Amino acid sequence: MDGLFHTVLSGANVGILSLAAAAFALRFFLKDGQSALARGADSVAYASAAFGVVLAVFTGLTGYFGTWHIAAVSSSVLLLNKIILSFMLLGAWGAFIFLRWKTGPEMWENMTLKIWAGVLVVLGFISSGLLGSLGGSASLKGTAIQGIFAAFNINRYNPWTFATWFSIVLIVLALGLAVYSSQQKTK
Repeated sequence: MDGLFHTVLSGANVGILSLAAAAFALRFFLKDGQSALARGADSVAYASAAFGVVLAVFTGLTGYFGTWHIAAVSSSVLLLNKIILSFMLLGAWGAFIFLRWKTGPEMWENMTLKIWAGVLVVLGFISSGLLGSLGGSASLKGTAIQGIFAAFNINRYNPWTFATWFSIVLIVLALGLAVYSSQQKTK
């Protein structure tokens, strides 16, 4: 496989997760939670995030097994950073999906859950953009956010160890909030 399939899946993945983030933002700022627009935005955010996570797994697998040789993956810090960042993307979006699934549409009525879901979505969206950018760097095609890397002094060629632990923290917090929300429903 020459990487074309991975490139197509990557673009589709960024698109579907961007749709999820946009629908989430729309629902986040709508005042009337019972309107058709609010219910639709909630459904689109939830469904496209779930589809995006599944697509992200396939995207990662095609990148890992179909685009790069295993020796290149294990020896390239940039590609290892992509793998670590992939786990952050899956952790953030997965935690959002779990939180929304566990709490249902009532998530929008609880400000703590709503804000936490927003944090998860923003982190997932940023992870998606960074992954695409690292892919451009890895394929030597450059990146549209090169200026951001320079402005924040982010070196893509040094190991990023924060993402794995950050993903674990996100998942644990999402689980805790979902349990908290379930307990509040029973009171």
